[in-house]
Amino acid sequence: MTQHRIPRSLVAAQAMLERYAEIADALVTIEAERSDALARVHAAADTAASDLITERDQIAAKLEPWWQAAGAALTGGKRKSQLIAGCEIGTVKARDTLAIAGEEQDVIELLGKLRWAKPYLREKVSIEKAAVLKAIDGPRGNDFAQLGISRKPGEDVFFVKRAEPEGLRK
Repeated sequence: MTQHRIPRSLVAAQAMLERYAEIADALVTIEAERSDALARVHAAADTAASDLITERDQIAAKLEPWWQAAGAALTGGKRKSQLIAGCEIGTVKARDTLAIAGEEQDVIELLGKLRWAKPYLREKVSIEKAAVLKAIDGPRGNDFAQLGISRKPGEDVFFVKRAEPEGLRK
């Protein structure tokens, strides 16, 4: 890797920017090659795993009714699962979920009208920053200032990026 110095002329800066563009192009190529290689590896793994996943799912589907019939006898009715042949088999209680009769939005509106139900509704409130930035310069500017809200000017941020080669621009 070359150690670069701060350029002292336009010619030196142009040389550095040309090298920057070469590096950016090389990185794009490397990333494309990486993506292609990963896609090939993922495709090969998916192909290799596909039949095994299908067989595993078929075995589980056949074991489920067997467990429903034989599980209680194997555990003595004291457990919901059992270790057999290096596998744990059993049932687990799923999390309770909320059942809503009718349309959820209708129920939300009904709950919103009930004083006791307010704690059971979620409402996310945040500052609409774009609107406030516009309003700061208007008649509400002093009101925002009293609340401690003001415009913070954007800072200049240095950047270098690869420009699109001529003819490839959109």
